Amino acid sequence: MSSETKLNSDMYRKSKSCNNCPFLDNGKKIRLNNGRVNDIKEMLLNDNASSFNCHKTVYSLDEDMNTTEKQELKMCYGAYKFLKENDSPNIQMKLALSMGLKEL
Repeated sequence: MSSETKLNSDMYRKSKSCNNCPFLDNGKKIRLNNGRVNDIKEMLLNDNASSFNCHKTVYSLDEDMNTTEKQELKMCYGAYKFLKENDSPNIQMKLALSMGLKEL
């Protein structure tokens, strides 16, 4: 890897929450089936091989929810923040840390 390559954690995850992230409680979050966010949180805490990708990278949407070119899958910042707050990093997060990726 070139010494000029800048390693940031946004290489594997979004660098901030989307305004309609299902992990936010701001009244704008994507509507999911009742209990779905709790199911996702439970999965994340119980299986460190699991991750949750940002809906905008899964469905190739921009900030206004318009279709765009396919993006690379990236971990949802809300899921990342949830795992970090619960001191429960998943394998993806541990790998990034071991590679020296810096927090944004």
